[in-house]
Formats: sequence, C-alpha cells, structure tokens
Amino acid sequence: MDREARLALLFKRDRRLPDMDPGRPSRQTQMSADMSSGNEAMADAEAPPASISSVSHNASEAEEPAVKKPWHQRDSSIFESGERADPTAIEKGFCPLFALSRLPYKYLSGQNGRDIARVFFDSGQFWKQTWDLYYILPPRDVYEHPLTLVPAAQVEEFLQKIRKKFKCDLALPADPQHGLVLRFHEEAPQPQYLGRCSSSNDKERLMEECRRNAQNQVPPELSGLSEDSIQEYRKMLSFAVDASRRTSKAEKERKRKAKLQRQREWAHALRRGMCFFGLLPQRPTTTEGGQVQQTFTLRPLELNEPSPFDPAMEPIFICIDVESDERASRDAITEVGVSTLDTLDLVGVAPGERGRNWTEFIRSRHFRVKERRHIVNHRFVNGCPDMFDFGRSEWVSIKNIAKVVNSCFFPPYSADSTAPSNGLQQKGEIKEHKLRRRNIILVGHDVQSDIRYLRNLGCAVFQPGAVGGQSTHDGARKTTKPNQPTFVDTMDTNTLFQVLKREENHRALSVVLMGVGIVGWHLHNAGNDARYTLEAMVRMILASRLAMEGKTRPWESNSINWALKPMWPEPVLGPLAESFRQHEAAWKEEVQRRVNEANVEEIRVREDCGNWEIATGWSEPHHADDIDGGKPRGIVIRPSKKKKAG
Repeated sequence: MDREARLALLFKRDRRLPDMDPGRPSRQTQMSADMSSGNEAMADAEAPPASISSVSHNASEAEEPAVKKPWHQRDSSIFESGERADPTAIEKGFCPLFALSRLPYKYLSGQNGRDIARVFFDSGQFWKQTWDLYYILPPRDVYEHPLTLVPAAQVEEFLQKIRKKFKCDLALPADPQHGLVLRFHEEAPQPQYLGRCSSSNDKERLMEECRRNAQNQVPPELSGLSEDSIQEYRKMLSFAVDASRRTSKAEKERKRKAKLQRQREWAHALRRGMCFFGLLPQRPTTTEGGQVQQTFTLRPLELNEPSPFDPAMEPIFICIDVESDERASRDAITEVGVSTLDTLDLVGVAPGERGRNWTEFIRSRHFRVKERRHIVNHRFVNGCPDMFDFGRSEWVSIKNIAKVVNSCFFPPYSADSTAPSNGLQQKGEIKEHKLRRRNIILVGHDVQSDIRYLRNLGCAVFQPGAVGGQSTHDGARKTTKPNQPTFVDTMDTNTLFQVLKREENHRALSVVLMGVGIVGWHLHNAGNDARYTLEAMVRMILASRLAMEGKTRPWESNSINWALKPMWPEPVLGPLAESFRQHEAAWKEEVQRRVNEANVEEIRVREDCGNWEIATGWSEPHHADDIDGGKPRGIVIRPSKKKKAG
C-alpha cells in the first residue's frame, strides 16, 4: 500500500490500518498467541517466532489491497517443504497439541503467519475445533509433566481447512526430529485418552484433570523394550517436548549460553577483585619455551596478616549511590553518595576480622541538593536524607552538583574531605599517591542504574564518549581521554553476591548486607548506601577468598559462600587443594536440596546449577580468565535512548 492510500484510510478512521502494516504483527495476533499458550504448565519463556513458513491469502481486494506474492515465491516452512508424513503415520500417529496451537506464531513468519492466525487462531478458533485429547507421561529425565497429544488424523483435517481457505500446500512433516508426528509401536507405552475438547473451557477442564491424574501416576516402565527401542522412544518424546515449547531448542541453547557467559563474567570480576586487593596473584608468566614460571605458593589466607601480594594496578575503589524523587522523573536527583577506598592505603595493613581494618580507610561523602531539601521519599522506600551516619552532609545547588560529583573522580579523590574513622590520616595530610592520576574501579549496587542517573544529572565523567568502552590490561589508558578519569573496571555488588551464593535472582542491598553479616542502618540515604555497598564488596571478596580454602567465619550469614575454584597448577595451590573434595560433596548436597525445594522441572534446576559449576571453574569447559579474572573490563557508557519525535 502506498503512502497516499494509507493516509486515506487514516483520515477515514479505518480501524484496519494498524493491522495492515506488514512490518509488525496485529494486536489480535499478539493477544491470541498469549491466550493459546499461556495456560500450559509445560511452556517455557516466549521467544520470537521462527521464520520457517509460507502462507497465501485469497481475500478480496477490499479487505487486503496490498499485492501479495504467489505461494511458491514465499519463504518455505517445515509444513510445506521436505518429506511429508505418510498416510499410515497420520492414521495411527499423534501430534503434540500445544505445538499445533502455536502454528502461526512459532512456525510461520511475517504476513503469512498473520493471515492464518487471523482466520484460524486469533479469536480462539483453534480451540473451537473438535479435538480428542490424549496424554502420556515421558520419563522423568526427559520431561516432568504430561505431554498432551491429539490424533494426527484430526490435525490433518484441520490443515485441510487451511489449505482450502488459502489455496496452499501445508502438511505434517515426516522428519521425526521436528517432533510433530509421533508413532507409538505396539510394544511401547501408549497415550491415554483424556476427553473431547471443543472450547477453551473444555481445554482448561481437561488439562486440570490431566495434571491431577499425573500426580498419582508414574511414567510407564520400559523394561519390555530393547535398548534401541528405548532410545528411539525417548528421542521421539524429547523431540515432541521441544516442539511444544514456546522457545525453539536452538533459541533455548542460545539463551543458556548467553546466561552462562554473563555468570562467567561476574565470577571473573570477583577473581579480579581478589587480585586488586592482593589476595590472589595475577596469572603466572611463561618462559620462551612455554613453561609456566612458578615463583610462589598460594598459601591459606590469614586475616591478621597483610595481603600476600601487591595490589594489581594499585586502584582506587569509588562507590556511588543516587537517590531521586520517587514521584518525579529520573532527572529529579535529591542525594548522591560517594565512598572511596584506596588500595595503596592498605599496603602492609592486615584486613582483620570482617575486613574492619580495611573498611576503616573508606572515606564517605553525602551530597544533598539544596533546592530539593524538602523532598523525602516514603511511598516506595523510607527515605532518610537527614540520617547520614558517616560524616556531615554537604549541601550543593542544582547547578553545581554535577561538578562536585565529578571532582570525586580526580586527585585527591576526596582525601581533602572526610578523614577515615581510624584517624590514621587527618585532614590536610594528603599523601603523594593521592595527588596523581590513578586507576579507578567504579563500584555500585546495580551500578548501571546509578550511571544513568549521574549521566542525566550532567556529570561529565559519565557522558557517552567520555571514557573508552573497554579497558586494556594496562589500565584503560589507551581508551581514556587525557582529561577524564582512568576507569579500569566495574564491580557490581548485585552480581558479585549472585556468584558468592550461586543465586539466580538479583537481591536488594539490604539482603546483600545481611548475607555478608553487615547490619545496615538508615538505608536509602545515598551516603549510607554508598558506604555499605563498598563495605559489602570488601567482605564478599574476603569471603570468596576464604571459601577457596573451605573456611567460614562467625560473622558470615547462615547461607553458604560458594567458592570459585582456584585454577592454579598443583605446586602453586599447596594446601588449598585439600578443600576441593569437601566443596564438591557440599555442592552435591546443595543441588539436591534445590531440586527438592524447586517448583520447576528438575532438569531446569540441574541445568542452572551446572551453569554455576562452569562459571565458577568447577566444571569444564574452562576459560583462560578463570585463573585471575582476566583483563579489567573498564566501564561502558551507553547513550540514552532518544525519544521519538511526535
């Protein structure tokens, strides 16, 4: 349809206009996709439909004036290309019900899928067909829920209606790997009849009955089958389960790998944190012949002794936290908290129990916006801007707040502000290493959110292009502009905590503090939150290093701190190697506990636990960065999304 025709429809207020856009699905199509699949317990998370089909539409010109390609010129799908299921398979076979209910949304693409969906699916037409429902219980390790089936002959009758309407050539595919036609041999377990369905209400009733039946049944025995028949049976049901999912097997694997990569990067950040504090050495050097030079032994960590290694890159940790008016936009910032910890201040200083000897060197600042001093959040969080517990709040005008926050990332890095609580360095006694440019590690709890706030505030150091997208091993100097801070890495206590506890979910700062044995007072004060976040990072890094040796401390929470596996050769590991067997036995028990307590399939829980084993170095495939976390990652400053005009 050309521009003039679309405008004509628009000014006539034709309600069909949104659905005539060939670049997007109709609202009805999207709603029906959710309705047709939202009630099945076995469904996975939804994914974009696969482009594997072609469909034609012979509606009148008044209904669809756009010119359409002939059927044979459209993209092919598994329903019209390749070998078709033979009549015997259709007569005696079964099809997974929910795979067919998603036909236009999962297997058909673009306008083709929308055409068929509008006529046969969008308004629940699929469930108004007459279906005889069957079910079978797959082996538990294949799938833990009943698999709902319909006779292939009924599916063929349904496809015949589509073929007649659209003059197309859709048919059930014969390839067993598609999982769309199942043949049960006589000696194999057979599907059980569930009932007849001709409406959505019938479907809901029968599915509930199926779930009740499945609770009192076990998968049928396969002992009477040959080994080859058992494998064939299991594969057939596995393919059918994959076909029934919203997400294709390939898409599911892609998401699993992406998730694993994120978890591995989080674990690498925790390893780099140990190197930054001198708790782990960086990876050993090699000779020209490729032999690793072993110049040390990784001995047990003693909290009453200084770090055994020099701090890698001698960085300064700067933690940020932002509070804003919960009733207004992201730009209405009311408080900014900044806490700083210099690793050069810690040289020769033992961390002490709870890391207190180190955290005493943290300098904390709390900036409040003068013009917004009356704003106190109370609807979603209990704000307490007057309760800064680590110094004196500093009042700054709106026009100067960005400049003041920027100054914290340059020499002397807040050393001229608040002295540490141990009094070892008083105001005015600024050491030389604070007067020169230093490597900075940005810290936060969900740090990207705080970066966005400060960028919107106008802080120059967080504007797109202000720093390089990624650092190099020499401290990001190659990617940082001369007049900007040298950000070498980012530490997010949100993801560090997930690695330490091997958890899938993000946790609030209050939960993280409890998880590392910190009592947080007056949270949601930006100054306090920045301070506690930095203290939590120190404790997590110490706890993770101790966990490598199987050690715990009374100040840790009741939940287990799971270790990153030390990836050093045996001569370097020394006594640490003794803790490996204990860890593996404890983790095996933990996995079983999670399986017993989960409300999802066992296979999914074990897959998640397996990902953590790989990410933390306890299972292959290993990564070179599993040794010391690899090169620092710098920080990424992403530009804000531009608002569309109009």
